[in-house]
Amino acid sequence: MSRFRSATIQAIRTNLIMNFLKQLKYFIIALRPYQWSKNFIVFAALIFSGNLFNPKALLLSIVAFVAFCLASGATYVVNDIFDRKEDQLHPYKKNRPIASGNLALLNAIWGAIL
Repeated sequence: MSRFRSATIQAIRTNLIMNFLKQLKYFIIALRPYQWSKNFIVFAALIFSGNLFNPKALLLSIVAFVAFCLASGATYVVNDIFDRKEDQLHPYKKNRPIASGNLALLNAIWGAIL
C-alpha cells in the first residue's frame, strides 16, 4: 500500500469519526438533558417512604429515572422532527439541532427509535 493511499484511508477514518462525534453531540443536545432535572421526582417516593437506603428500591428508582430521561428525550426529538419546518421560521427554535440541519434527519429518526 502506498503512503498516499494510507494517508487517504486515515483521513477518511478521521473524517468519519469526527462526523459521528459531531452528530452524537447534536443528538445529545436534541435530547434536551437540561430538562431531565424534572425526572428526579421519581426519588420523592423513595425519600418519603423511608426507603432511600434500601438498595433494591434505590436501584429501581435509578432505573425509572433513566427510563424517564430516555423517554422524554426521545419525545423531544420526535416532536422536533415533526415541527422542523415551523421551527426553522421561529427566531429561537431555528437554532435547535434538527431545525438548523446540524443533526441529520435520518440520524434523529434512528436515535429516537433506539
